[in-house]
Amino acid sequence: MALGRVWLFASVFVLAGCAAGARQIVETRDLSEAGRAPSIDAIVDLGGGDVPREGELRVRPTDGVAVIGEVLWIRGGSFGRQPTVLIGGRPAAVLSRTGDGGILVRVPPGTPAGEQPVIVSNEHGQNQHRIPIRRYAVLVPPAGGRVAFAEMGPEGPAPSSSIELSGARFLRISPEGRAAYVISDKGGVLTVIELPAAGGPAVFGKLDVAVARVRALAVAAAAPVAVLVRDEEVLILDIAAPLRPARLGLLPLPPVVAGAGVRRADVSPDGKLLAIAVVARNQVFLLDRARTGRDAVVASLALAPEVRAGVLVDLAFSPDGGTLWVLSGATDESRPMGPQPTRVFALRLVRTGGGIKLDAARTVTLDAAADPARISTGRSLPLVSGAGIRLPPERATVFISATLKETDRSAVFALGAEDLATELLGVDGGLAVGGVDVSPEGRWLLGAVAGKDGGFRVHAAPADSRPGAPRSVLLLPGAGSGPAAAAEVRVQP
Repeated sequence: MALGRVWLFASVFVLAGCAAGARQIVETRDLSEAGRAPSIDAIVDLGGGDVPREGELRVRPTDGVAVIGEVLWIRGGSFGRQPTVLIGGRPAAVLSRTGDGGILVRVPPGTPAGEQPVIVSNEHGQNQHRIPIRRYAVLVPPAGGRVAFAEMGPEGPAPSSSIELSGARFLRISPEGRAAYVISDKGGVLTVIELPAAGGPAVFGKLDVAVARVRALAVAAAAPVAVLVRDEEVLILDIAAPLRPARLGLLPLPPVVAGAGVRRADVSPDGKLLAIAVVARNQVFLLDRARTGRDAVVASLALAPEVRAGVLVDLAFSPDGGTLWVLSGATDESRPMGPQPTRVFALRLVRTGGGIKLDAARTVTLDAAADPARISTGRSLPLVSGAGIRLPPERATVFISATLKETDRSAVFALGAEDLATELLGVDGGLAVGGVDVSPEGRWLLGAVAGKDGGFRVHAAPADSRPGAPRSVLLLPGAGSGPAAAAEVRVQP
């Protein structure tokens, strides 16, 4: 019912002739002050594009459903010059105003999925209108020709759609959820997917990045920065306009890093630091992307220098950027040397007057886990009351996908304040879990699962203490072969 109502309003205003003056972007000072509480006539969804600060507002086709990161045109009367907008209880910044007093906002990260209120208030009162909100999870198989999408609702994921995309391998989502970036390990072209496109996610464009043999793709959680990492260099992208990323520069890696064999990389939430795990001596390097040459290395730490094969598997910054989590264990290179323990390291970033030091604040061995695949720090979840508020950052919960020793079972473990890994999501029958992510409210834990039939699924289990049944949805039947650990899954913020 809600979907039909919004579509009706969108059709009336888009197809029945919005006057050019109504669409014109105007300065706030040119609008009238409000003399009463706001009234909302309609909310039109306009896709994930940029919002002009002046000139003409171009209305794109709509589908009547708002997606995380999508622009909404709120129409009505008596909004005044400085209205406040809440969407699903989350504050939404007013981006621009139209000549009829309309408000342009973007669905903010963290907005709950499902039907949500849009509340507009001014000094005289408030009014609200309810609209459906959609959040997508994106799955990329390691060796398939399609990218799949699932809708994340209160009951977990549900299959949505897929698009053909040859050579997909690495996946990341822009901080506000408007764009998904996909590239193959061979490099060449970065594909940009518009997640809030009308009718479902669609390829928006491609960027020739002119780099080959990509080792990692990373996106800052709170800054318009993306990086493509190779063995010898790093390509930095400006994603201030997420659908139109631009090359900022190609920086050579310091010799001590370039010759060590890049395994994985991540970028800090503020976009200033790049963490790289290398094979040689199983070291982690912290680089300042504003520096070049040897000066770029601001900290380093060898986590398993005595092992003559690479055992570092994955790494990820904490949401606050104060901790770097590193996962190690058995790899293809280390197996000829015998079993390797699965370990999680919490490296605290200690800032001193002379720079930054990596301090190994915590090391946990997961006795039941073998062949680790990925580590995820989840999101900036609300702190619970009581002693949990005083926990140091390296005691936050992280999620690790791995197999269980001497079984045909694969699982995702949660490692919290205690040095005890708890299985939250498990699959039997030789299925393997690769990429891991958590929904922004901390409700659902997702794992990308590769099946023996070549299909790929998203398995979901409650990530918090609330009750809920695990779910498994098939997104790509018979998608092809490839190492299960290479499968990626990401949820819109």
